[in-house]
Amino acid sequence: MNLHKISSRLCPTVTQKFRLLHIQSSGQQLEAVAVETASAEPNPLSVFRTSEQDPTYHLERHSGQYYTLPPAHIQKLFPHGLPPRFQLQIKTFNEGCVMVRPPALELISYLKRADYSKPPLRYILYGDIGTGKTLSLCHALHYCYTQGWLIVHIPDAHLWVKNCKELLPSSSRPSRFDQPIQASQWLKNFKITNERFLSKGVNRMKSSSDVVGAVLRELRMQAGGATEGEGAFKLAVAVDGVNALWGKTTLKKEDRTLSGGAILTALSQTGSLFKPRSAYLPNELLGEGFDDMEPFVPVSVSNYDEKEFESCYLYYLDRNWLQHPHTDDCQAVNFGHGSVVCVCNATFCDSVGRIVLPGPGQFLSYVSSKTGSRLVRSQGQFQKNGTGAALRITLNPSQKYQRIKGFGGAMTDAAAMNIQSLSSGAQDQLLRQYFSPDGIEYRFVRVPMASCDFSTRLYTYADTPGDYDLKNFTLAEEDVHMKIPLLQRAQALSAKPLNLFASAWSAPAWLKTNGALTGKGTLKGKPGGREHKTWAQYYIRFLEEYQKYNLSFWGLTSGNEPTAGEMTNYSFQALGFTPETQRDWIALDLGPGLHSSSFSQTRLMILDDNRILLPHWAKVVLSDIQAARYVHGIGFHWYLNKIAPADITLTATHHLYPEYFLFGTEACAGWDPLDRGVRLGSWDRAEDYAHDIIQDLNNYVTGWTDWNLALNQDGGPNWVKNFVDSTIIVDSSKDIFYKQPTFYSMAHFSKFLWEESQRVGVSFSQHTSLEVSAYIRSDASAVLIILNRSDEEVQFEVWDQTLGFLPGSAPPHSILTLLWSRR
Repeated sequence: MNLHKISSRLCPTVTQKFRLLHIQSSGQQLEAVAVETASAEPNPLSVFRTSEQDPTYHLERHSGQYYTLPPAHIQKLFPHGLPPRFQLQIKTFNEGCVMVRPPALELISYLKRADYSKPPLRYILYGDIGTGKTLSLCHALHYCYTQGWLIVHIPDAHLWVKNCKELLPSSSRPSRFDQPIQASQWLKNFKITNERFLSKGVNRMKSSSDVVGAVLRELRMQAGGATEGEGAFKLAVAVDGVNALWGKTTLKKEDRTLSGGAILTALSQTGSLFKPRSAYLPNELLGEGFDDMEPFVPVSVSNYDEKEFESCYLYYLDRNWLQHPHTDDCQAVNFGHGSVVCVCNATFCDSVGRIVLPGPGQFLSYVSSKTGSRLVRSQGQFQKNGTGAALRITLNPSQKYQRIKGFGGAMTDAAAMNIQSLSSGAQDQLLRQYFSPDGIEYRFVRVPMASCDFSTRLYTYADTPGDYDLKNFTLAEEDVHMKIPLLQRAQALSAKPLNLFASAWSAPAWLKTNGALTGKGTLKGKPGGREHKTWAQYYIRFLEEYQKYNLSFWGLTSGNEPTAGEMTNYSFQALGFTPETQRDWIALDLGPGLHSSSFSQTRLMILDDNRILLPHWAKVVLSDIQAARYVHGIGFHWYLNKIAPADITLTATHHLYPEYFLFGTEACAGWDPLDRGVRLGSWDRAEDYAHDIIQDLNNYVTGWTDWNLALNQDGGPNWVKNFVDSTIIVDSSKDIFYKQPTFYSMAHFSKFLWEESQRVGVSFSQHTSLEVSAYIRSDASAVLIILNRSDEEVQFEVWDQTLGFLPGSAPPHSILTLLWSRR
């Protein structure tokens, strides 16, 4: 609000850099104080929280951010002085967070600059109803508390004069009345807040009813912030709703001999009778008290601006108090590739939200489609009798198969760069979409060990030639400043521990036969030799370095695409292994090294290459007992799947080695030379994802990992220009990101298939074009995932012998997830 609305006496002169204060007498604390108001251009909202909990250090750059009041400070400073609704919020969220706002910063700046050898100045926070005057006052009081001030706090002053619970004639001053109930409660709170001072002599309060006068007389005798003598302290008198006290009160004007403190007040519409609700200015609410309060410094408390509102919105989302808007609020944009993308920014992104199982006999349905539906939710009722649909899908829980581990994506250098190219708010939004309970709840993250093609440079962690002891092993800037901070943030958002697994693209050049990170090259020497042992220790050193950042790894692969390093003139980082040399390296070097380290429980996956190599690769490695004892699973990629049927690769491998899990470690769209790069809104690629995942899961695969978590609109950066697509595409120039249809394909699995969900059997009453996979989760609920790649809607019913018939329909070109409780 503009200050010229108050009166000519309140008008401050606002210049480019300084705001003059409302001062009448030359002897006040702030006679020579001016507050700089144009120090720097305001920054856009970066994060909604600040880790700076001490208001002494709150600056303009913290404006619009929440800071956390330490619980001990809340108990001591505000045993009674916080608004009831805010107290309820503290109880609900188990934390007290206050937004740093300009009025509090302005008031704190005055308190920092004041001359406390002079009489105290009065500060008045004023503004419209609901603008946050009380919490701005509390913020300033917190500053005084952290600076060791003695606090006299009168919250809700109007309750003292308008809602008196008990009035008795004063025992000490016959012309007055006492309020013993309110007075005694106030004294208890005063003691809690100022317990550290009471042992120093503030102990002469004998009458709880004359509470304000007694306390102020005692404090007036001892306060003296400018002196260093024993007993000197600064005094903060804070009155919320001061206009309600106007009448005969010692707070008004009788004695101004107090020094070494400040009087902080806020005006309240509640405290003024016979005033219109629109009144908010000091001259309107104080009435005759306006002259009595002078001289004072007016501090305007305006309505929340856009930046503050965004921060508030993000805070309540973070506290899971607000659900993200549901998928029908997708901000859809069509780029002409068959369907739409959903646009997200720092303050808005569609989200499926948290899922609660429906009641007995009910089911939930989530559908995404080529026409633009994105995880659209509906609810239905099981029926006792069949629906008459031609297609019946029967759930067979007694047919039990593999258990699910989970789904995820890769935090490559490129992914980290793209995420960090966004504002902090948009970064949080993107990470929340993947990892939070309101998002699609990824559980796995693949982490490249050093550079890969999705880096902007070639490097390893041990590029010093001849460093066989790895004394110069050092994580790169890409790890320390990009991948690690983002992984830590992702872990903080996740409701459960993330499962990280690492893959190496190439050994240092000096360990390789070709002396380069790219092209055809293998490790020098033979398994069991110096180079092979150094390469095994490289893995362990990587785990040790990440552990220093409180990041532990669920698993490792034996190396990315080992067949690539056997190809002449291969264009990017690779290290060649045959199944025989990989077997021997694991048996003689990597396996024993991990087993004797503190990472013996880290899971080791072999292959990490295309499934067309199965089951041969598994036979060679796992038929050797020395190598097999160190192996836990088999990782594979999805490239060339069209010429490698799942039954003769995946299922065949499972039947040969059922004790070793199968896990998809890499997949992406846009890799095919005939369909290259980013296609914003491609539904065909969404169907490719869903088809491959269902096919894999129906052939004993336990998890599926997408490639880059985020790429730019070119499909990079990629130092060798091997551009591909991603589930999220970032446009940093607009501080937005696009959720591709493939993102929702992943969601239909990752959001609903919890860890340890078990695949069960399904059967069909007739041949169908639908692709189906069924699961029973640990909470005894059932999940059915259906892909319809046809141009026709397919009506069906699901028969669950415990509940009856579920009526359903799969729209053309859609992905459908059904969920119900079987209890």
